[in-house]
Amino acid sequence: MSNIEKKCIVCGQSCAGQPRIKDASGNYAHRACAEKHQAKQDAKAAQPEIEPLDLSPEEEPGMADFLDDLPSDSAGEPATMRAACPGCGRAVDQDAVVCMSCGFNTQTGKTAKVSKAKAINSDDESVGLVSQTSDVAIGILKPIIGACIGGAIGAGIWAAIAFYLNFEVGYVAVLIGILTGLGAVAGAGGGGDVVAFIALVVAVLSIGAGKYIAINAFLQYNADPTNLTLEAIKEIYSPESLTELDVHQYMVDVYAFEILESGESIEWPNPGISIENAVWPDDYPDDLVEYTISTWESISVLDRQVVLTSASNYYSEMAYEDPESFISTAPIAFSDVLGTLDFFDMIWIIAAMFGTWQVASRDY
Repeated sequence: MSNIEKKCIVCGQSCAGQPRIKDASGNYAHRACAEKHQAKQDAKAAQPEIEPLDLSPEEEPGMADFLDDLPSDSAGEPATMRAACPGCGRAVDQDAVVCMSCGFNTQTGKTAKVSKAKAINSDDESVGLVSQTSDVAIGILKPIIGACIGGAIGAGIWAAIAFYLNFEVGYVAVLIGILTGLGAVAGAGGGGDVVAFIALVVAVLSIGAGKYIAINAFLQYNADPTNLTLEAIKEIYSPESLTELDVHQYMVDVYAFEILESGESIEWPNPGISIENAVWPDDYPDDLVEYTISTWESISVLDRQVVLTSASNYYSEMAYEDPESFISTAPIAFSDVLGTLDFFDMIWIIAAMFGTWQVASRDY
């Protein structure tokens, strides 16, 4: 204690070498200052009675109590009237009933539990905001992941059935919707309108993906020369699958062969073109192109069916002899798959969407 500056907490001047007193907390005061302050305190009426502190040899009874009412230089508190808490010895307001440090009640003599609120600074607010944003993102991501898993399983079933049975089962679309809804509910931990909307979008995409996979798998399989049979090629080049461009190409080639077999010649626009590599309509003479178009437009429906059947057989035989030249192995675009949707496909898609909503919107 000898190293601590003996500074009067009343007047702020040094007490070293002068008559002084000291309380249990190590606070010093000039004896004269303390007596003057004590006299003022004695004059106050209805002053609460405070237990005397256990004083050190340098302290005098009756003079130390007032020191706790005074500010401590080491604590940096303002010079207000303070008292020592009988419970913990810390300085408290003289009129305070309960010590905020230990919870001691000067009226009842009992100690109550005191909880201290933690101040929230700007860093805590930033961390809280980031945490909330992260929770929202995860909350949305979970049903999306679950719906995608369910939709992938359903799309795989759809593609497998369509590929191996060579036809589509509409009920599988409803199954995709149900699996997607269940996946979204499992990911979110429950259902609701938001979960149902997420599942609905994923279900429609999964149905389209299943159809896309099935069609391209079928085309890839049948485009493989090792898997091709003449019957399979005829299904690819069926009369119903031929376009008007395919028919015109077939008809102009027939006319060109008839001209050459008759001994006449064809004046090709490009001398390097022959009937074997000519492409409709740019590589053919204008008169031959006009004749082909006018003939197709003038014949009856029955005659058109005959032409379509002949064209189907022609392309099938050519493809069977040289499949790599006549059958494309490139996958078709997703937009082309959407173009194959018909009325019944839309009915099943609507039914699948209804099933998805019913499964995912429930409050489990």
